[in-house]
Amino acid sequence: MRRPRSPAAVSLLCVLSTGCAELADDDAPVVDTLTAPRPFCELSQGTTPAQRAGWQSRLWSAATVQREITNATAQSGLRCSPQVAYLAVYARMTAARDAARCTPGDPMKPTDPLDARLNDALSDAMTRNYLDVVRRCGAGTSGALPDPADPGGLWCEMHRAALRDNRDAVRVATGSTGLYLSGHLALAVSLLPHLDAVWVGTGYATPAARVERLRAFKPTFDAFNEFLARHLDTVATALGDAGLLRGSAFSVAAALGERVFPSALAFGRIRDIAWSRGLGLAQAIPRGQHPWTIAAGGFTFAASPARASAAWPDDRAVRAHRDALIREAQEARDTLSTPLLGVLGGHNFVSLGAGTAARAACLAR
Repeated sequence: MRRPRSPAAVSLLCVLSTGCAELADDDAPVVDTLTAPRPFCELSQGTTPAQRAGWQSRLWSAATVQREITNATAQSGLRCSPQVAYLAVYARMTAARDAARCTPGDPMKPTDPLDARLNDALSDAMTRNYLDVVRRCGAGTSGALPDPADPGGLWCEMHRAALRDNRDAVRVATGSTGLYLSGHLALAVSLLPHLDAVWVGTGYATPAARVERLRAFKPTFDAFNEFLARHLDTVATALGDAGLLRGSAFSVAAALGERVFPSALAFGRIRDIAWSRGLGLAQAIPRGQHPWTIAAGGFTFAASPARASAAWPDDRAVRAHRDALIREAQEARDTLSTPLLGVLGGHNFVSLGAGTAARAACLAR
């Protein structure tokens, strides 16, 4: 028997809508209120104070993405700490990502309107939810996320281990990269078939039909592999500019390419596993029950899982995919954050500690 929709599930139908009408009550029909999301590349670079106040049922613009990354860095209190290493990289990589997907002819810019819509939603969901991960567990001393936000607690565990073991910035950045491109990506992929407004006007009415359509989106998804391989120097430069390296960013970039990310294939293998896991999870989750779409205060686009009130559906197939996702994400994290990276010259917690010259130089940047 189909369960009645909760208020949060009703609000789900207004997700990503820039013109969604107010609902008179919980039982009001909502299908006709849906509008497709405004394309990312058409968004204004500015936002109003009201839009900055909270999570919005619309995509973030490129300027909003950068501002929220800066805010997350400040709110976490992690400036000039190895814990902020991936955020420093993330700011540069998202800026390059957002420019590429709005550049005609770039492989990152889909020519199919629905593929572009899916690309926008995937990028937006991953950014919003990663920033809440940082806010909740980036300090490494406390904090936890609901399991659907951080299955198995892998993000928070990594940040705690980094502090406990005095890991350096390069190792924290690569470990975060492993989690982001594996489990975090799989969760975002699993979300796409459950975002109704993304599919307005397409004829794909069910999660199962949407999963099938996503298979045609795979070439657009795969374009990111080559993009990542081309931007290894961005990783090293970002860490150097943030004051998190002891030596040359150029030597770090070369070593990353040789030892950690030898080619686009390395990214492709991790992301292919995440893609398959995300589609399997999407198929297993009943409609209206994806945990990333239900929030305590009502639904907003890709509801921040750190604020989510929902748990995983009580379903054996969902549990199996969740457990497999944890194993795959842990393997990617541990592979990319090998202790051998310590020779690359990233600052650690001791070398950036209070009173050190390195910390003073970092804070002066």
